[in-house]
Amino acid sequence: MSSIWSTFWRARTCRGNNWFLDTNPAPSGIQSVRKRLEEFSPFVAIECAGIGALVDHEGQPQNFFRRILRTRNFSGQIDDLLAMKRFPDLILISIGHNNVDWAWRCARSELEQPENRLLQLSGRLQENFARQTRQLIDHARTQRHRVAIVVYCLVNFESYFRGREIAERLQADDASRYPYLETACKYLTSFRPAYRSDLVRLAKMVNEELRAIVRELIENLAIT
Repeated sequence: MSSIWSTFWRARTCRGNNWFLDTNPAPSGIQSVRKRLEEFSPFVAIECAGIGALVDHEGQPQNFFRRILRTRNFSGQIDDLLAMKRFPDLILISIGHNNVDWAWRCARSELEQPENRLLQLSGRLQENFARQTRQLIDHARTQRHRVAIVVYCLVNFESYFRGREIAERLQADDASRYPYLETACKYLTSFRPAYRSDLVRLAKMVNEELRAIVRELIENLAIT
């Protein structure tokens, strides 16, 4: 993590330099998915994702921060894909991490007893994700070329927080280490120690639902 302004600047200027799309020449560049696939066949890649994106409901307004970063939420990303003249051969979906920031704008009563909020957030994400992914698959089936859609689960937050706790202990012994360690807690309320365990719980719930959604979509494709 870096300072807030540094993160903001990189989000605006470094778009595309990531594990999926990076095109910088070796050895400085990332050995991205795009580069690896180009070793087998010509491959054109685009990126619809953006920092802070949410699995949302169609027509849901984006806040000022996301508009400034030119972020497209999931419904907007799907719209971009459906509007393309040449529909992609490969689509990677990795989204939902910002949806599990359950403590963001959370009432005090829910912070103390979060069970209902976690269930509501999980159910809403499941509903929106399934509907929009189904729309994407329906459009993909109309194409004359083969299309592959790969859906990633959320990261293992339990392991992430174990590593973060090690960094926090090291920083407690030496304040010069990891100077921007707390920046993430300014972006994501649920990263604060008091709320981490419920973030981990919510992420596990979401991952189970994502697996169930993908299984259902595959079964429906097999039937039809």
